[in-house]
Amino acid sequence: MINPYRGEAEIEIAGRTYVLWFGWPGIAMLKSQLGDNFDVELARAMAGQDLRVLAKVLAIGLRDSWPGVTPEQIERLSPPIARTIEAVSTALRRTYQGEEAAAEPQRNPPRLRRLRKAMSWLRRTKPRSRPA
Repeated sequence: MINPYRGEAEIEIAGRTYVLWFGWPGIAMLKSQLGDNFDVELARAMAGQDLRVLAKVLAIGLRDSWPGVTPEQIERLSPPIARTIEAVSTALRRTYQGEEAAAEPQRNPPRLRRLRKAMSWLRRTKPRSRPA
């Protein structure tokens, strides 16, 4: 089970589910392995332009739940790129911002607003019973 307050996200690779976590040590490892401009390299990887860097980033994030995993192993397994980018993005966002339940996009918020508006309208237009 993941702990979003700790900055964790879930990722499935080759039919197994792993916990992806960076935390402060992971950010330091990213900077060490990708250089001082690690944020630029990370952005390129997250855009799907540099899959080798994405594999390195993923290996760093999986170091606790899959000890000893290498970028080469990840490349061989070739997890779906879009899902991988989404999981890495979620883990990094949670690492930097904390558990972002309030900041994450809500599912169908316009629909919820319409429902609340309709309920409000019903309350205002509902005939009130009068004492006989």
